[in-house]
Amino acid sequence: MRFSAEYGEEVARNMEFVERYVQSEVLPGALKEVARDPEIGPLVDQLVCASIDYSTARAKLKLALNKEYIDAEERAGTIMDRDRQRKQKHDVLVDAMNILSRSCKKRDIPIDWREEYADRGEIGDFAAKLVLSIPVFTEA
Repeated sequence: MRFSAEYGEEVARNMEFVERYVQSEVLPGALKEVARDPEIGPLVDQLVCASIDYSTARAKLKLALNKEYIDAEERAGTIMDRDRQRKQKHDVLVDAMNILSRSCKKRDIPIDWREEYADRGEIGDFAAKLVLSIPVFTEA
């Protein structure tokens, strides 16, 4: 699977971003250790970015479910659209996690963290927890 430009070089080069998510208590220890690795680091970045995208889509769907619409058809259409977007982002998230775990396995980096997130629901919950645990600001 190829990731779009939004996951590109700019994020991979942004060490401030890396330093923020490495502080997360949700990110498995083995991934924290390789986040700065030139080969595995960009894959960790992709997982983090996919987690952010998925969590955003998940939140938008929840907002649509709670929003009152004048027209029932408009509400149904909005919910269906948001759910489709959430599913697409979730597929990218699962792909990012699978690509990362395969790459770690090839380099003999422990992947026992992957067993914790075996099903799709657990992966989505992991993404939401990861995003919430990333510090927004770093100390100057």
